[in-house]
Amino acid sequence: MPSFRLDWISSTLCNRQDWRDEHRVLQTPWRFYFAVAVKLIPGLWPWPITLELKTGAKIRVDEFMTLCIYHELFVEEVYEIPGLPDDGLQLAIDVGANSGLFALWFKQRFPNARVLCFEPFPTNYERLCHTIATNNLDNVDAYQAAVGGTAREDRLHIHPKNVGGHSIVTDSVGEDSIAVEVRAIADVIATLDGQAVDYFKLDCEGAEREILEATTPEQAKHINRVVYEPSPELYDVNLLETHLSNLGYTVKREAHSITSAQRA
Repeated sequence: MPSFRLDWISSTLCNRQDWRDEHRVLQTPWRFYFAVAVKLIPGLWPWPITLELKTGAKIRVDEFMTLCIYHELFVEEVYEIPGLPDDGLQLAIDVGANSGLFALWFKQRFPNARVLCFEPFPTNYERLCHTIATNNLDNVDAYQAAVGGTAREDRLHIHPKNVGGHSIVTDSVGEDSIAVEVRAIADVIATLDGQAVDYFKLDCEGAEREILEATTPEQAKHINRVVYEPSPELYDVNLLETHLSNLGYTVKREAHSITSAQRA
């Protein structure tokens, strides 16, 4: 059994504050603990489990990793970075959307915003569309594609145990791969007709480097903040932070392995 699952369960279920937070966030917290138990071993409980937040939002749990993502977003609130306004954000781009939980969190935080979601893996994309439909998320667009520095067809290397671990950058995550469409960041920005991106979220297993390095100073003027999970095993994160600084951002390493870059 993967040690990270046991470590995560130990740190989560043995933390009294986390117990209180689950009760703060969820309508029926027991469903979360049940899901942790039966999704720990793949295949033990093949049926989806639905978590309902006190806001009325619904999260379908098909895989153990969905529980980790839910916990990061709605309990730890890792994307609630310092400096976010109470309201007013109009546009987010989500690269590596997975099952759509960031979009769900963002729409609850900023109900009037538009969210563009990019997810290349077919199963994750289907779950993304399910999250959008189940929660009646207006103005959320889902694209079955990756994002990179250039437009191309590439191989998405499949992580055998982590639905959020697939990568177009490295084959070290797994031996299997599928062909996927990669859209150039310049083309994505061009479709916005000059509208500013208030929140550019990247959780894409190494592709953040080529995306951000391909972003020009002119494009960066229209991106107010970038929030990403760096991949230090794949590149020098200091060089990427220097590049962002040169583009005019103030870069800060946040908690939970998140880095934010906000326009100075």
